[in-house]
This record gives sequence, structure tokens and C-alpha cells, in this order.
Amino acid sequence: MILVDDEGMRLSAFVDFDCGRQFCHQLMEGNSLRISRFGLMESRVKYRPIYLPFGLQFLPETIIKELDLSDKVPRNKYLKSFPRILSPRSNKRYLFDVIGQIICIHPLKKVPFNGIMISRLNIELRDNVDSRLTCILWDGYADAFTEYARTNITSYVVCSLVISNYLAASKILIDPETLQNGFINSLLRGDEIDLTPNDTIDQSNITDVSLHDEFFNLNPRMNIRQAIYADKEGSFVVIVNVDFVDKLNPWYYHSCKICKSKVLPYLRGSNATEPLIYHCDKICKHDVYDVDVRYFLILQVSDLTGESIRVLFLDGIAQSLFCVSAKDLLDSINENDEAVLPSTIKGLEGKEFLLKLGISDDNVKARGENYIVRRFCDDVHMINMFRSL
Repeated sequence: MILVDDEGMRLSAFVDFDCGRQFCHQLMEGNSLRISRFGLMESRVKYRPIYLPFGLQFLPETIIKELDLSDKVPRNKYLKSFPRILSPRSNKRYLFDVIGQIICIHPLKKVPFNGIMISRLNIELRDNVDSRLTCILWDGYADAFTEYARTNITSYVVCSLVISNYLAASKILIDPETLQNGFINSLLRGDEIDLTPNDTIDQSNITDVSLHDEFFNLNPRMNIRQAIYADKEGSFVVIVNVDFVDKLNPWYYHSCKICKSKVLPYLRGSNATEPLIYHCDKICKHDVYDVDVRYFLILQVSDLTGESIRVLFLDGIAQSLFCVSAKDLLDSINENDEAVLPSTIKGLEGKEFLLKLGISDDNVKARGENYIVRRFCDDVHMINMFRSL
């Protein structure tokens, strides 16, 4: 369990089976207690609420006295800003609290854990300076949040999330009544943004590796010139600026729902009012009527070396970038011309990104081939941190 004192300091506490039976009627969540005659023991848990490697241990001679106190514990002692969380100096083994505005909800996924299947849900938060932070909710937290989003998705525009992290006893408040509190309001942006539930994001692109580890610890840094002349396959990370969106190739394509291959439309007969038919000639080898719309977004990017390359955002990565499926984005525009870019895509021009790019065998052999985007970051603080190293 986690105890908190009148100054907001948290401390792990450990109760063995015998002491648990002795004190179970007093050790209730929310109770105010005076505890004496306790012991201190080394805390061997992976994550702890403070830097001190100790925890309070209940003993048979421990005395507990219940107190009648109002809740005056400071609520912001462990609150961390997104830049501090993402900082390479941040110790990831200490627990912290976070307040943010939810801007994207990924699909709920079942994953194996210790022989059973548990829920995992990725959500994206933003703060008052538009920094972004991806959070993973597990098990009951994921299920509870998904149910809340399902039943309330049409009733709100701004959704705030307050997480008080006590390890296995974390508290999650969604749209809390205290949202009008000046302190919480100061941590959220004043403008409104539509919360985007995205049930179609390709789960294969969601990873448990943090953005910080991806860009600062696990992959080599290269500039574009070095990548162009690379002589072997691999991955690298780089800061780039988007020069323009490639209009010679459509930003989307239609795919067969069965085999995911690209399909091409054609008209059966001369009646242009009839619905299009698509032919899958890769695997299924027959006509299909129900197809998916998938991203195939090519950008030309450059860096400080003056060199430029073309990078490809495939469907899953692009959906994570826009928090909207290609079909929904296509439906939102009136033009049928494939060369007409939605404003969402056009707005990428001039933006700066931190990208993890793959170098394929085709890239090694030919300079003009697209580099596949494997992960991206558009957070200004992380980009500046990367640049300063």
C-alpha cells in the first residue's frame, strides 16, 4: 500500500499476512491514521513513490490510531510536466502524477500477461503548451476508461485526465468536477479540441517502447546525408523538416479487406452511376465490392545538411499521426480529385519532426527509394532536447 503524510510525501508500506488480519479493519483507503512503533525495511519494488529506498513495515507491536481529519493533503506534490517526464534526466523508476487533455484514444487490445489475457489501451494526452504524452492503461483501468468513452463520447469535447499514480492503486479521474479549479485549468489548453476515438488504428504499430527510449537510447543518430550513403540495412533517428507533400502519388489507396492488397476500381458497363467494382489480382483473384481506404502518404523532408529524401507514412503510422482513419479523412473532403490534399495533410508542410526511419535493402541500392517511417515525434520539447545533445 501507499501512505501519504500531511505534507503530501508518499511512502510504500508493507503488511504481512498476520499483521494484515490484525489491522485490516483500520487500513481502509481514505482513513486518516497516526501510526507508531513501526519498522523500516528496504523497498525492493521496481517502482517507488520517493527516491528513498525504504518502506514502512507494520509489526505486531505497531499502534494505529484513527484520526478525524479533513482531506488537506497537497495534490500537486508529485505532478510532473510532460517535458520533465520526457526528459532524458527523468528517473523512470519513480512514480509521478499527470494531468492532461485526452486527444486520441486507440483501440482496446487484449495481450498475454502471466498466462492470462489482460486489456491494454493507449491514449494520447496534451498539456497547455501542446506537448504530447502517450499513456498506457492496463487491465481494469483500460476497461473502465473504454466503457466511459463508449457511453460519454458524444457528450463532451474536452476530456481531461488526472492520474494519481500509486502503482497498483493508481487513481484516474476523467472530466473531474475540479476541472474548473484554476490550478488544473492552468495545465490545460484554453482552446477546445475534438476527442478522437480511433477504432481502426493498426495495432501492429503500437509498441511498449517509450518515445524517449526509441529516440535517445535504442537507435543510432544519423543525418540525411549519412543515411543516403549507408551501406547496410537498419534504423536511424533524425530531425527533419517537411518540404512538401508528394502530389504525384495519391495519399491513399483502396485495399482488399481480405488480403489487404491494393485493388483498382473499374466500371462494369457504361453506366457511371453504378457503384465501382474493385478487382483483387494479387491474392484473392476476383472482384470485390467492400474495400478499405488506407494511407500511403509520401513527404519530401530535409535536414541541416541540405540533403532531402522521401519518407513514407504507411497506414498505421499515419493514423497515429492524424488520429483519424484514411476513410474518414477522405469522406470529410468533397473533391474527388486524388491530387487535392485535405488541409490536415497540407498542414504538414513546414513542420518539424523527429523520425525513426528504416533503411531497407532498396535504400542501400537506390537513392530515390522511399524511407519507411517506423515512428515519429512532433513534440517541440523532445525535438529541442534531441537537437541539444
